[in-house]
Amino acid sequence: YAAFLHQLYLKRHERRAPPLLPDEEMERAFESSFPHEETPDQKKAIAETLKDLEREYPADRLICGDVGFGKTEVALRAIFRAVIK
Repeated sequence: YAAFLHQLYLKRHERRAPPLLPDEEMERAFESSFPHEETPDQKKAIAETLKDLEREYPADRLICGDVGFGKTEVALRAIFRAVIK
């Protein structure tokens, strides 16, 4: 299975996609609608996830954590950037 995954990731790395660059004004307005302040770990996950979207390769990140620790907030920011582009 490891060999299969290795080949899969090599193929994914060959693909190109237009980078999803930030629209800081729209993203700031969207983020201001979230009722909770992000934890340091959430801020790090958000920054890393959005940085993934700025590359010309398909993003491939798994966000995991316990229930109620803000995974949805991380995902919504990535989804928002993808939708506005």
